[in-house]
Amino acid sequence: MALISMLYPLQYMFPVIPLLPQCMPGSEQLLLAPTPYVIGLPSSFIESKKHFNFPNDVWTVDLDANKLTPPANGMSLPSLPEPQGGLLKNQLKQALQSMSLHNSDVRDEGKPPRTPDEETFNPTIYGGDVDSVDVATRVAMIRFLCSSNTLQYYTDHTRTLRLYPRPVVAFQQHSFMQSRAKPSEFTLQLSQTQAVEYLGEWSLSPDNVAFLRINNNIFDPQLIGDKPKWFAHSLFNVDHSTHDGSKTLVVAVTMADE
Repeated sequence: MALISMLYPLQYMFPVIPLLPQCMPGSEQLLLAPTPYVIGLPSSFIESKKHFNFPNDVWTVDLDANKLTPPANGMSLPSLPEPQGGLLKNQLKQALQSMSLHNSDVRDEGKPPRTPDEETFNPTIYGGDVDSVDVATRVAMIRFLCSSNTLQYYTDHTRTLRLYPRPVVAFQQHSFMQSRAKPSEFTLQLSQTQAVEYLGEWSLSPDNVAFLRINNNIFDPQLIGDKPKWFAHSLFNVDHSTHDGSKTLVVAVTMADE
């Protein structure tokens, strides 16, 4: 599920099953679905289904052994475009390492610079707790996806077909790839996914402006963070009475309690 969340602002458009139960009869048949999917399997599941053959286009990730097994059809993963790919890996590593730091060693409540340079941007400036790492990861992913070699200015290549009842856009993938300064296989395959087209539709009326703010170089966690840590100090109590104290029933209940 963490992988799905890290795709923000992209959304995974296909089935996700966190854990496929081994006890369900014929559960392995779900692995033969003709659509992309993300399905979690316990190691005991694979051991009990030794005679089951995975489809030849399924990637297998062993989280216990930290091992990635490519599909039998020889498909390979394209490399991330550089230098943005290297910056993304570095920022994610720094975000994870910050969790091992004491909160006093990092600026937990401070505001990071609004327009950091690509090389000097340090996600650990948010803090070492889970909420801070969440914001740092989100910022790193958006900065990568909106970089010049990936999806920067993707909205210039969308055509709105309909606004109501739900926005529908057509993504001009050919012109988009021609506009890339350094076209890469990663960007080509990414631009062919439904997630990019849906992002274009979502951008017409976004329900979460954190992506837009980060894309406009706003990195203040109090503006892009969605956890109480960032905005709880600005909230105030609102007292509301659910009953009228002058009612007979209220008076009777009050007297009974006394």
